[in-house]
Amino acid sequence: LLREGVRPSTVGVTAADGTFSLLTRGGTLGAVISPPPGSGLAEAHVAAGSGLVLPADTASVTLRMQWAALPAGALKITARGPDGSALAGARVRAESSAEIPSVGTLHVEFRDPPVLEVGASGSARADGVTDASGVADLGLLPAGSYRVTVAPPSSASLAVTTADVSVPKAGVAAVVNVGALVKLSGKLDGADAATGWTVTAIDYGALAPATSPQVTTHGSYELLVSPGRSYELVVGTLAGGHTRTFVLATGAVAPSTGTSGTVPGPLTWNGTITGGDRPVAGAFVEVFCVKSSSPACLDSSVPVAQGVSQTDGKLTLLLPDIAANDN
Repeated sequence: LLREGVRPSTVGVTAADGTFSLLTRGGTLGAVISPPPGSGLAEAHVAAGSGLVLPADTASVTLRMQWAALPAGALKITARGPDGSALAGARVRAESSAEIPSVGTLHVEFRDPPVLEVGASGSARADGVTDASGVADLGLLPAGSYRVTVAPPSSASLAVTTADVSVPKAGVAAVVNVGALVKLSGKLDGADAATGWTVTAIDYGALAPATSPQVTTHGSYELLVSPGRSYELVVGTLAGGHTRTFVLATGAVAPSTGTSGTVPGPLTWNGTITGGDRPVAGAFVEVFCVKSSSPACLDSSVPVAQGVSQTDGKLTLLLPDIAANDN
């Protein structure tokens, strides 16, 4: 894959003889070359600005990736529960702890000038699922240090657990002991704190569970989460047909106590949705806070209010009361 900023090329997939083709436009390009899983090769990264510049009138270019002969070893992970029993059905991911330097060279051949050689750094990742014996075979990986994450099946009610593993050329079979969930707690203050708010702990990390721990509270709250993981605490309520939301904290690491905050008071906002000079009924509207030190704006991707327009196109939303000089 070639990329100029956010604009990607098409994806080239190699045939049995290693050849591929793709389409791109001219520009200052970066490249990502991903080898097949289990090959023992790193994913190669060529940064934009490394010399891969295609003039707009370039008709064709030939790329050839040559990986360096780096040592690689096999990695097997055994996942065990707190009682030492094998943990079947757990998702396992191994990711290189740091960028791997000098994984190979990308040869770029134009009609004129001839060949440009661009060095590539890289990273490595492998995924697997543990079998009935609690073992996940992740195949060959470039030798080095890895961060291994084990996510137990949701039915196990255990914590997502991460461990550091070193993979030598000879390979390694490592054991990851999956721990128990821990408490993340706090309190909501303010005039509206007793309304009945839902507190959700969202984990954006590797192998995060499909569902987030959530509790409804009228003040103090307590959630069971994975220790050592970073969470975003999102607080919301639906009262009188109005959906209100704010972010209590970002980067809340479990176990934690005292992750508390004040519920911002509401401001009423009235609007009308029209289209073609006619009211639009049933339009779904979200409002985002883009600039403020208020807790409501710790994450601008989280809507602070939601609503649906009525038959006359009108809607009323309750927005968080933030500082007058904020947007």
